[in-house]
Amino acid sequence: MKIKTFTLICISSILAINACKKDESSTSNSSSSPIIGTWKLSSFFITGPSSTIGKDTTIDAIALGYFKPCELDDLIRFNSDNTTTSFQGNIKCDSTAPDSKNNGTWSLVENNSKIRLDTNTFADILILSNTTFQMRLYPDTSSGMKYKYIDETYTRQ
Repeated sequence: MKIKTFTLICISSILAINACKKDESSTSNSSSSPIIGTWKLSSFFITGPSSTIGKDTTIDAIALGYFKPCELDDLIRFNSDNTTTSFQGNIKCDSTAPDSKNNGTWSLVENNSKIRLDTNTFADILILSNTTFQMRLYPDTSSGMKYKYIDETYTRQ
């Protein structure tokens, strides 16, 4: 249950971001960034210690059913004005929810090696190309989570 809760928190941090101030000194020129566009989650791997084998193990959260089908067809758009918009896919989790929602802001920092979502959510950028965006999130260990990191991969739509 802790994994599922943490997973939902990570997705929420991306899809339900609050507005934040940009750090102009370390932000890339967003109008030419390959992140601009619409993306769909394609993989979600959680890596952490295993009590049974004594070393880190990685689980595929999508294959193990941690996401509902209505979550897996959702999209997120990174706009050129450094805002984000999320879109419900064809399968809606909540039929009363709007089809799209403006969520907040994003910025690339540290020479485009990290992305900032919200004022204090940072992720390492592992891949950022015209077709693939992969980031690594590190959980807040003070919350009791015992996972080392989560790798999320998105495919351009």
